[in-house]
Amino acid sequence: MVNVKPIQQKAANSKIAAKKAQILAEYFVHQNGGIYNLFTDPSGIIQVLKVTGDQVLENLLFDHGMPPGTKSKPGIGRQMLRQIRLTNVINGKISISGKKKGLYQVLDTRVLVDSEPKFVEGKKGKWDTIREICEQLLNSHPGQLETTFGYLKYCREALRKSLANQRFRPGQAFIIKGEPNDGKTFFASSIMAPMIGRTCFNPLPYLSGKTENNGDLVGNEMWLVDDRGGAMDLDQRLTLSENIKNAIAGKGFQYHDKYEKAVSFTSSRLYNRVVFLVNNTDNSMRCLPSLEETRDKLIIVKSNPIVFSGNLKNDSDEDQDRLDRRIEDEMYAFGHFLDTFKIKSPCIRFGQSSYINSEAEFEIQDNEEHTALWSTIKKFGFRDGNSKTRVVKGETQTVFTTVGECVGTSSEIFSKLKATAGTEFEVLDIKGNRKMGRLLGMLARSMPEHVMKLPRSSTVRGWKLVNPDEAV
Repeated sequence: MVNVKPIQQKAANSKIAAKKAQILAEYFVHQNGGIYNLFTDPSGIIQVLKVTGDQVLENLLFDHGMPPGTKSKPGIGRQMLRQIRLTNVINGKISISGKKKGLYQVLDTRVLVDSEPKFVEGKKGKWDTIREICEQLLNSHPGQLETTFGYLKYCREALRKSLANQRFRPGQAFIIKGEPNDGKTFFASSIMAPMIGRTCFNPLPYLSGKTENNGDLVGNEMWLVDDRGGAMDLDQRLTLSENIKNAIAGKGFQYHDKYEKAVSFTSSRLYNRVVFLVNNTDNSMRCLPSLEETRDKLIIVKSNPIVFSGNLKNDSDEDQDRLDRRIEDEMYAFGHFLDTFKIKSPCIRFGQSSYINSEAEFEIQDNEEHTALWSTIKKFGFRDGNSKTRVVKGETQTVFTTVGECVGTSSEIFSKLKATAGTEFEVLDIKGNRKMGRLLGMLARSMPEHVMKLPRSSTVRGWKLVNPDEAV
């Protein structure tokens, strides 16, 4: 895998060659127009500034001792301008997550990175306010707090390595599930974000396939997903799952801003972390990737409401400002704590092992479309067509006889459920055979003892469904 590498400039052998080398190291032309100046200011900070046009650049070159000359007899300044336009073409001026400012190249793609994340250096000290917030939100379930600290520790290590252009380190998607207004948004944006990097607050349209524009995402280390986009259909959730896996694995990316030509980095890796904030509602939980598709790449914790009183009082703007300042002041001590924290359950690939809160898992799975389908199958899919009536406490009931298994194509299973389940099947919103097949595939992966793929014929796939309530 080829990573994005900073371009190293070679030393020059003469005074005029040194000036030329400096110019070629500092001035670049965008493929879509525009000239940019890359330089290090007196304080040692790399800057990227736009130069308004050729004339301004000629004047700057003149200041470097390179006069433009005339049209009939071009001077060294005009020659250098021509060379810049010929050899110093960049494909884009963008921000790349986890990269410092500067000139970068991967394969035949060259870009100017014009901003960088601020790394919070650790410093020993107290972090009582942050500790109280973390404990209130996450300490109600065993292992959650330690998992969160381990995750953030590895995020810091990965960001530090990325800024130094060292080995790429992936990290799981992190999901916080709880009641609305319980403080998880505050925790994610005020405490997690400074440890992870810059934050993009609405990546869901891109991750679910609703848009190709990802300019904001590429330049941010933390992709913060909430449920503002509403519930997604199965195709969008599967697209989300696939994009989450790609983001975690760092398989390359394409920068596609609304007003820019797309730039591909097919063999480079981005440092990024995806964080989901999920409320305990059906629509909110259906903004999550499928557990069956991404289980080993997730950390899921369940939140407990933060009590914003006493030391955490935020009743007024003044209270909130004081709370924000305390958190900001404690960040360095919190960073030091994370840097020295020993991960209790380490993982070679992700640093911190995956963790899924059992209560949250049950609630999410119960809301999964394939889980709802299985409930309908158990109730209606194993009826053999025969029935009889019986009277129980004066009430007439219909009793159906069942079979141990149901075998058929997804189309045949779809038709049977539509005929037997009626409105209960309509509620599932399974419009046709294609979606039925995809849901059966998810069931086959989650419960292979009850849902099995049969060998595919030349045209169709068969399925075998085993009734868990019948001895076969």
